[in-house]
Amino acid sequence: MNGRARFRSPKERIGVYIDPVSEIVGTREAKPVFLSETAAMWLRLMPVVDPGRKWLPQQLKEQAARLATLPLIPSSGDIHFVRESDGCGYFRVYDEGLPAPAVSFIFETGEIWVINAWPSAMSPYINLNEQGFVSSLTQCASFLETMGIPGPYRWIVGIEGFKDRHLYIPNRPERIGVPCLTDLVEEQGQYQKGDDAAELLRPFFERVFDQCGVQRRPLPR
Repeated sequence: MNGRARFRSPKERIGVYIDPVSEIVGTREAKPVFLSETAAMWLRLMPVVDPGRKWLPQQLKEQAARLATLPLIPSSGDIHFVRESDGCGYFRVYDEGLPAPAVSFIFETGEIWVINAWPSAMSPYINLNEQGFVSSLTQCASFLETMGIPGPYRWIVGIEGFKDRHLYIPNRPERIGVPCLTDLVEEQGQYQKGDDAAELLRPFFERVFDQCGVQRRPLPR
């Protein structure tokens, strides 16, 4: 699965990381990092106006740590730093022998990608984390603001690869919808400080629910 939910071509590494053991012994061996090719949910955020500069990955390393624990990223697994010539970020590992199931990555241009392929690997259902999307959008916007990149920001969110899977709905009697009818649901728009992120993302959530044969209920306030 390497379509809309990926920022690298199929079989292309997202970057490299220094193996902790090799760092301890002083060899600092760099290993390639690949992202899981399973179905995924993603969020992109980028400045609408060109910031007029680029950031070096090593300049971004410490700041980017704030993106490692975004709500859209699963909390399980070890966190490692990954870097490439065009940016850097943090990825999750729960099995050293498998590709990374999730990554948050910021490019030198200020564009942020957050990809979570974990639920598709761990569950046969679509676990749509609505609050995770909402909070991650606002936190990514806040991150860019602290970097000196003012809004507005363009956002793109989506899920891909979930066709024929069932939507899991916690805290409702009908916890499982009918099989999803489409392989891709995607929405985009602009976010400015003070905007209601939940309302901006509402059409996306409604489309996911609709494709799974369920009427969505608003998030609790």
